[in-house]
Amino acid sequence: MNAEIAFFKGSKIAETGLEEDEKQFLEFLVGLIYKTKEECPKALFILPDSQALLKPYYWNGMGRISSLEAIEAVGTCWDLTCSVTKSLKAFDASGGHREKLRLCAMFYPEKITLTKFLQQCQRLIKENISFSVGTPGDPESLEAIRQLRSRLSMEIHVFIESLEGFGIIYSQEEELSFRSIDPYFKVKGSKNFEQRFKEQGMEMNEEPCEIFGKFPLFRIPKRIRAFFIPGDEIPVSEFEQEDSNYLIKLKELKESAPLYLITSQPYKEAARNFTFLFPLLSGGIFAGGSHILSIKKGRLPRREQYVSMDPDLLTFLKDKQAEYGCQIRILEHEDMIYRLTMEKPFSRVWRDAEQEAFAAEIPKESFRCYVEQNCFHIVSANADTERGIALIRQWFTISSEDYDILSYL
Repeated sequence: MNAEIAFFKGSKIAETGLEEDEKQFLEFLVGLIYKTKEECPKALFILPDSQALLKPYYWNGMGRISSLEAIEAVGTCWDLTCSVTKSLKAFDASGGHREKLRLCAMFYPEKITLTKFLQQCQRLIKENISFSVGTPGDPESLEAIRQLRSRLSMEIHVFIESLEGFGIIYSQEEELSFRSIDPYFKVKGSKNFEQRFKEQGMEMNEEPCEIFGKFPLFRIPKRIRAFFIPGDEIPVSEFEQEDSNYLIKLKELKESAPLYLITSQPYKEAARNFTFLFPLLSGGIFAGGSHILSIKKGRLPRREQYVSMDPDLLTFLKDKQAEYGCQIRILEHEDMIYRLTMEKPFSRVWRDAEQEAFAAEIPKESFRCYVEQNCFHIVSANADTERGIALIRQWFTISSEDYDILSYL
């Protein structure tokens, strides 16, 4: 089995029945759930009998698996003949992370009309679900496939599966016609999903990763949907002039995707220090990951979360002020503390020995500490940049490949 991706092929419902198929799938899921983070694959691809997707158990299972930290992507082939709303509702009910869900929507003209299929695709787009569209390369369906391509956004990749192994002989004109729709169409050597599942150990590098990302099997093109700016790692001078090269670059980028600031500074302090940057932002991760914000901008709704911390620590810190020559600075929202700072006079800094001694007295399982010059900051153990990015991605259904952290060049 490929180490990056796990496969599950459902049984033929006509032969085994739904109950047996569900039992086999649940046994597979239990084995996957109890793997360690190191053993767990990074993605799960499911090929079920289309009848089984009418029932909720595959959607519930995918939702449960998507909640695992080690899993980056989970998806299936789906002919879109059942309700998008009900299917996603079952996925969500099991704690599903939509930003990890990836679908290969398969168009079979004998199963569904083009109009109905396109309506289902529009529902997926409205729900912000990542998907590609695939169809068998039957020359008799060429005109319908052309219409399918023309009526979908070019951001959605339409892939065509070669039927060369099923007795179809393509003329040169037919091959070129299919390639004009799917640039990666190959007559020979191409494998459909059934064949791929029979060869689970095969290398998954047939599709170009630079186009389709880390898991090209899903055929979903990479598209940057959010940029994160590590503000504390960029020279202050870049934010002091409105026409700096860095800000000009950011103004260009924000036309293609929203910008989010990452900084250890609280929101109000950051607003003062990043004066020319703030009008470009759609939000950010503030106060060391303890305040995550997405402001209302265009179609983006306002979202906000504070990561609270145990207030009992405050009593302990008050007793330590004199010992370390500090004053407590409290960040709170509606009586909820989300960061505590032990602040020395500006002319003094926290020496290494002091940092180590003080940090040793603070429970690591509950709190995270970091130091900036004269300030010793304490936040919840659940507050950090990585979790802040993950939350924004979850809010707006952004996959693990569709965001970028901008390095300073």
